[in-house]
Amino acid sequence: MTEQLKNLDLQVAHTVLHYSLQNRSDFILSTNLPSQTLPFTLELDNAISKAYASVLGPELLSNTSSDPDYCNDPKFTSDRFLLKSSQGGGGFRPLHSHRAPFLNCMHTVLPQALSIIDRNTNIITFHGLWPSLQSILGEDSFHPSKRDSKWQYFYNSGSRYGTELREDWLRLQAQRQALLATLSPEDNLKYSNHGPLICSPESFGGGGDADNTPLPLGKLHKSIFDSLQTLRTANVTHRALQLPRSDPRRMSFLSSCQDKFSNAILKAMPTRNILFSHHEFQEAVATHFGIPSPICHPVLGQRILNNPKCTQLRVDRYGYNLKTITGATGDHIRTLHDNIVATISSSLSNAAISHRGGPYRTCKDLFSHLIPQNLCEENDRHLQGIIPDLMIDATRLIPFTQAESLQGVISLVDAKTLAPGLVYSEHSNTKPNEAVEKRSSAVNTQYHRHAHKLDRNLHHTAPGTLGIIEQELNTYGHSGRVLGAVVGAFSECSKDIYTIRDLIAHCQALRLTDHLAMDLTIASGIFKHQLTHHWGLTFSRGWARLLLQRRRDLLQHGPASTPSPRQQPHHRDNYADAFLRHRRRPRFSRPGPPPRRA
Repeated sequence: MTEQLKNLDLQVAHTVLHYSLQNRSDFILSTNLPSQTLPFTLELDNAISKAYASVLGPELLSNTSSDPDYCNDPKFTSDRFLLKSSQGGGGFRPLHSHRAPFLNCMHTVLPQALSIIDRNTNIITFHGLWPSLQSILGEDSFHPSKRDSKWQYFYNSGSRYGTELREDWLRLQAQRQALLATLSPEDNLKYSNHGPLICSPESFGGGGDADNTPLPLGKLHKSIFDSLQTLRTANVTHRALQLPRSDPRRMSFLSSCQDKFSNAILKAMPTRNILFSHHEFQEAVATHFGIPSPICHPVLGQRILNNPKCTQLRVDRYGYNLKTITGATGDHIRTLHDNIVATISSSLSNAAISHRGGPYRTCKDLFSHLIPQNLCEENDRHLQGIIPDLMIDATRLIPFTQAESLQGVISLVDAKTLAPGLVYSEHSNTKPNEAVEKRSSAVNTQYHRHAHKLDRNLHHTAPGTLGIIEQELNTYGHSGRVLGAVVGAFSECSKDIYTIRDLIAHCQALRLTDHLAMDLTIASGIFKHQLTHHWGLTFSRGWARLLLQRRRDLLQHGPASTPSPRQQPHHRDNYADAFLRHRRRPRFSRPGPPPRRA
């Protein structure tokens, strides 16, 4: 099935594999003993891992590194792939280690088999579904007063089910101890006394923390593997910080492990509005995990065409030089930037939020009335520094607790892209999203610096005095703050993009709750989810297209490269022929242009 879907659409094949094929064996594994299903489990894990390797690439599950420059910790990417997709991983859940369906079934079903009687009043508080199991499970074993020994009688009954249930719990506890041993001393101390797996085999399912807080029935399985995933995430994070600062695996993980937009590439459902080609999806996944680019491998080492006065670069394994090169022909970065602005502008329009900017309404004239008409070219260049991409008017919106930086003011937004350069490998970048936040904070500083320079050069403003341009800039936002909507190289976003998303989701939720009896918080969460996935997929596809277009346009043509459409003599003719074959036959029969009207 995966191979057939892969030939049609890689993103669809991954979605089916992730959300459907991984869970098809749940009933079999839940209703049979683990010793009976172990061969089936291992075979199924092997088949699913091969399917993942076929769809997303073999690098993700390989225990070796194909890059000799970054061969430290070769199992880092494969271990990261086992994390949740919302935590920067791939969402792969091997059945033999990341699932316990038999234990979950026993914990859910057996407590409902026996009746629970209040011995003080002899009143049955719960009618059991299978009272004949009392000889195996023990009388009142699941009474709240026997929470510390609820499974003891079942283990001592000699039942094979009881024996394997205990072994399954001990297996999970061994996993927890092995993960704790890989953590730093600080993280080990932080997590060692928490989680449902601290309970003994005789009392599990009755507590969820060191204070033995009861867990709701049916939530034990999720609680167990959430706690194990927390330890795995801490382990991968600790290992990422030990990698070289320039290692793409480190940069990609620290940028995406806590960013919802970046993680949408493997978490969001396919949509007709954002279609990925085969190469686009491959490149987006490779960038997300910091593995070598599939499309750059055939042209590795080729010189990238750019202005001879600029730095000369060659194609690297990850395609980073293609994304960061300066002096290149084409408008690829501008296309990506305009796509980001148009996406945000379209969402603002759908929420009926008054704004300017985007593909139709420019913001170029916001400060034009303060600029003399006889500007020279130098001043024209500086004027570009205070032209925002968007202007959002939130003065007439209903106040709410989120998006406080936009409430009651007209805010200026400047969109920026952050290519995978030195800013990602700086020594201080040890926190998630630190690179985009640093770039976002610089936007406001740059705007005020440009405004101050224009006041000094054009209006001769005295030092220490606010000029008319800077005064006008301070009328926007809170204390003149300009929002920096930064999209990083791994599709991670700055906090200001989250703020704009929250504003749009709140306005859409208000419109929905006017017609439906729905809680505003729930409605707002639905729209946040939709916007996060829509924008995240758009940003990931935009970066992938940038790499593909520059590979096509900026390389010397050889046997391994794809010719540019401009340099293909029959490229346009092929498209024209395909178009004409689907048109209606013209009314004139002779060749050449149609006859002119008199």
